[in-house]
Amino acid sequence: MTRTITVTIKGEVDDDRYADLANAIWLIAYNTGLEFAVAPDREAQSSQLNEAWAKYGEVSW
Repeated sequence: MTRTITVTIKGEVDDDRYADLANAIWLIAYNTGLEFAVAPDREAQSSQLNEAWAKYGEVSW
């Protein structure tokens, strides 16, 4: 069975904070041991998400 969790951020959020939140969600999901996918919104830049992630470790989107 497939389940979905949607996170909606209300109000303005800059790209850096968005990347931090997306990466934090990815890290939490990763630590469950379950298979998952995190899909950023259409405005997100994969390169910026990867740069933010590089601050935390060597895992990439």
